[in-house]
Amino acid sequence: MTLIVNSNERPHMLSQLCDWFVQEWGELDPFDVRHGHVKTPSPLIALDEKKELIGGLAFTIAAKPRIDEKAIWINALLVAPKH
Repeated sequence: MTLIVNSNERPHMLSQLCDWFVQEWGELDPFDVRHGHVKTPSPLIALDEKKELIGGLAFTIAAKPRIDEKAIWINALLVAPKH
């Protein structure tokens, strides 16, 4: 069974998740917290039945297509290869 939790509940796992993102895509900043008046949601982390990190999802703020307005977008999604 996979458990999806807000990273605020397991902040010690964020550095490992960020390391995985960098290994997969190079340097990126999936953990921006503010862009103007819009707050980026905290990353989500996926845990296995042993409560070990198996993946995660991070967000960013970017422009909507064809509209001069910002929106929340998925920035990075990763699942450990063995899962």
